[in-house]
Amino acid sequence: MLFRSIIAEPEQIALLKASFERAWRLIEARGGAFDPSRIPGQRQRLAYIVMGLWRLDADANIVAPAVAQFFAASNSLAAPEPASSRDRVLAA
Repeated sequence: MLFRSIIAEPEQIALLKASFERAWRLIEARGGAFDPSRIPGQRQRLAYIVMGLWRLDADANIVAPAVAQFFAASNSLAAPEPASSRDRVLAA
């Protein structure tokens, strides 16, 4: 897991892991229903978000910002809607 690669006091690591798990529970509660085969990758993505926020401010509550960033990135990664036939004609 990503948290093994950081240098921090054991108490900080425990808080970081707890923040990660709280964020994951909120993501699941807000409709983060993933195909079971995608869960490890989604948890890894959340871990990178949590780590990035923690590195910016180790004393901040990072749960809400991590969840917001997770969903914001999910929305920007969504597949674009197929172009309508009118759009295809205009593009030609």
